[in-house]
Amino acid sequence: MVGSVDVENETYIIDQTNKENNGKVIHVSYKLSDIKESNKSTSISMDDIDGETTSLQTTVSSSDTLTTSSTTYTIDFLPAYGPDFNNLFSEPETEISSMVNEINDDAYSAAGVTLEITSYKQFSDILQGTTSEILHFFEDEIPEYRDITNSDLAFLFYGKNFEDDTIGRADSYNGDDSQAHGVAQMIANPFGCYSADYQDRCLLTAHETGHNFGCEHDEAYQWTTPNLNHYTTMWSPFSDNTSEYMELEFSSDDNHGDEDHDNLGIIIQNKDVVASYR
Repeated sequence: MVGSVDVENETYIIDQTNKENNGKVIHVSYKLSDIKESNKSTSISMDDIDGETTSLQTTVSSSDTLTTSSTTYTIDFLPAYGPDFNNLFSEPETEISSMVNEINDDAYSAAGVTLEITSYKQFSDILQGTTSEILHFFEDEIPEYRDITNSDLAFLFYGKNFEDDTIGRADSYNGDDSQAHGVAQMIANPFGCYSADYQDRCLLTAHETGHNFGCEHDEAYQWTTPNLNHYTTMWSPFSDNTSEYMELEFSSDDNHGDEDHDNLGIIIQNKDVVASYR
């Protein structure tokens, strides 16, 4: 079991380790507020979107959102990983499945979207590289498997550090089914501002797949409660400052957002196109 539980104003994380005891996976649980603030850099680039950055998105009205969010679209989703990710978790595919379920429940369900895993692709080897190099590698290598599994989106869970100061990258939606890939780093970055715990990994995966639906950074939303700044999922850069907390949700014009900050509306607008890629 991996996931998070909210009790009143406290979030508790249940996370899987790569250790076993008598053949059973060891888990840890901790309060999110117990994570210590790093004394290193407190921010890192979430991504730079790749490919055609002029998307087909337009401003979405509240009436459009209300009439289309109730229709749920299933997006066939192909996760991939290499030996490094496999070495991080005793049950790597269970870990991916748990993250996808968390993202569906907390981020995509409000848009009427479900990412449904079609299969898993395990690469025998993935070289070290920058986010751009690894994304281009993935775009070259995954099409055959994406066709075989009829997957709309494909995503690489990268078990190494990228060689640039970025922890993820994704294709930006433009209505073309070639813009359907993303990569994200699944281990802590050396600058200390991305711990790659369960919550961080869910946030980063949702952030990068959000680009596949047309979401952009400047449509993310920030709000403040006593002693804490909150950000929606598409905010960039990533930060581990203890006075800041990124929520696993997309901005919305009727909840944590407005007409200029409505990532959810963009997902709703584009989800039928993404669902018809394959």
